[in-house]
Amino acid sequence: MASYKEIEKIFNIHHTDEKVDVILDTDAFNEQDDQFAIAQTMLSTEKINLIAITAAPFSNKRADVATGLELSYQEAVKVRDLVDPASEIPVFRGSTKYLPDKNTPVDSEAARYIIEAANKAGLNIRQIINEPTAAALNYGANHWRE
Repeated sequence: MASYKEIEKIFNIHHTDEKVDVILDTDAFNEQDDQFAIAQTMLSTEKINLIAITAAPFSNKRADVATGLELSYQEAVKVRDLVDPASEIPVFRGSTKYLPDKNTPVDSEAARYIIEAANKAGLNIRQIINEPTAAALNYGANHWRE
């Protein structure tokens, strides 16, 4: 488990003068908030260097996981191009299926890109967390102290 200081460093970009590199993972077609997240992240160039967008899958009554992924990918590209038609920010497809269990990885171009980018940055990736986990860590970083 990461310490409070490690979590604070990861999530607290507002308290630094450094520009941070960000990979935004989104199921953009699933809900309206993700379009705003893409646009806001792209426009926050003073603090954020958006290096990539990764499309995440979703499923519901109208879309299976693979269809949800493709819809999210297309929506992310559409929003990126609306914000900046000349953008060179890459968008990568995530997995076309959910993880079968906690020990079995599922390959995708998004996962490969995240690992490659982290390795280039000198990071030792131990785990990639999902949105609810990231939200919980962010909440904890802003409300709990060691």
